[in-house]
Amino acid sequence: MENGSRYGSLEIIRFLHENRTEGCSEYGMNVSAFNGFLDILKYKHYNKIGGCSKPAMDNATGFGHFEILQFLHYNRSEGCSGRAMDNACSNGHLHIAKFLHENRTEGCSKRAMDMAIHNGDLECVKFLHFNRTEGCSKDNRTLHKEYYISNSKIKTRQS
Repeated sequence: MENGSRYGSLEIIRFLHENRTEGCSEYGMNVSAFNGFLDILKYKHYNKIGGCSKPAMDNATGFGHFEILQFLHYNRSEGCSGRAMDNACSNGHLHIAKFLHENRTEGCSKRAMDMAIHNGDLECVKFLHFNRTEGCSKDNRTLHKEYYISNSKIKTRQS
């Protein structure tokens, strides 16, 4: 069932649920959230197939899966960690960061603003500055190291 969740095959998940007894681990629901498969997430939730964990919401936010974030927030109790807002800000999903700020209590880390600065996302930087207290890193060597590593990987892949 995990593979059906990973590749977005609701038909396979339905078949397995109706004809097998193995069930599904929390990984199945987490990977459905990560990959943006809301229909699978809903099916598993409403049919009580497996569970999920904080990485479901944490990762959905980084990929901009706003409907999945809302579904998990309103229907599940696992919650998220501060990584959810960090991931949203790291990837320019300001609407998601605002939703998390208004509806959740986990907050974020300095990484949220560091990455928004790194990506030149002024609106996200402003939002974090005026609404959050975490701030940004005083020493941006770590940020420069992340930038160098990510650019090196891109150049290597393009070569």
